[in-house]
Amino acid sequence: MYASYSPEPGCGFVCRPSGLESNLPAPPITCCDSSKSATTAGCLKDLAANYSFVGAKTACRALGMDLFAPLVYTDFTALLAETSVQSRGAFFIGYVNRSGSWAWKSTIFRTGTIQVAVAAADWNATYPDPDMYWMCAVVVNQKIQNSLCATGINAVCHAPVPIC
Repeated sequence: MYASYSPEPGCGFVCRPSGLESNLPAPPITCCDSSKSATTAGCLKDLAANYSFVGAKTACRALGMDLFAPLVYTDFTALLAETSVQSRGAFFIGYVNRSGSWAWKSTIFRTGTIQVAVAAADWNATYPDPDMYWMCAVVVNQKIQNSLCATGINAVCHAPVPIC
């Protein structure tokens, strides 16, 4: 699905749409290797400046993603217990705060591994006040997950925008 990969300074690689997906809004979905996670913020900032909510919905549907209704999660771990997440094996999550700004904390989670526990702890430690954020989760099917995480199980892949 994402056949070509182009290096991006400090951010692992960029997944560029190919074939039928080439009409998705630019820039391409960015995937950052977890070994370079310290530079992730810069990647997300670039994406945030170039995507609109309309473009996000279009891209999401084109990629065959399913959406959760926007909810305020008081316990991020509870989201991991959702049946659909357990069965599909991966999802992205983002937030929008009261001021209207938004960002992604969009890690690929592989249920049943230590990565899930680490990711949940990281989210809760970074964003301790759940009332400040509307959470949006996007479940991704196995085919898309495999395409986005071509670098392996430790890859941290970032979706373009939250669908809130």
